[in-house]
Amino acid sequence: MGYTNRVKVFALASKSGFIYDFEFYVGKGTIKSKSTLGLSGDIIIRLCDIIPRNKNYKLCFDNWFTSY
Repeated sequence: MGYTNRVKVFALASKSGFIYDFEFYVGKGTIKSKSTLGLSGDIIIRLCDIIPRNKNYKLCFDNWFTSY
């Protein structure tokens, strides 16, 4: 059996499907920062950095990105 690399792609997209930003994840070596939010929280924060402040945007994501 050969070794298979797995790649995850996380994207910030509009409801029409237009992708504004994305991030590849290929393992622990690609983690850019450590915080108390964990991997999923860090990804959301980094992707949402390009969203203009105070413009009343709404974010939706599945439950993999949530934590207590």
